[in-house]
Amino acid sequence: MTLLATIDNTMWLQPTIRYQWVGEELTYGVDWLGASEVSSTEVLAYKNGEDVSADVLSGTTSESGATSILKKLSGIKGGERYVLSVKATVDGEVQIRAGIIIGKFRHDER
Repeated sequence: MTLLATIDNTMWLQPTIRYQWVGEELTYGVDWLGASEVSSTEVLAYKNGEDVSADVLSGTTSESGATSILKKLSGIKGGERYVLSVKATVDGEVQIRAGIIIGKFRHDER
């Protein structure tokens, strides 16, 4: 998931729909472009408006430069949409971004 952070108080959001195969375990990151310091990253996962973080997220979050490295996402269901909500302190301000992950079955490959 790649998101663009604020630059000169203007919000730019790159499309954030990603596909993940059922059975995959992936770690996503959020790039806070233009940021010099990122800390206190938190991530939650939602399916149909329900918090399913305990079921599909594992591990810890961390930061590297201007990137938040999220918990590993696994155990998703094919055909389902998951929203990852990411909150971090970016250059002293709390910012929140979201991205959509859609579970894909292997037979969906074309």
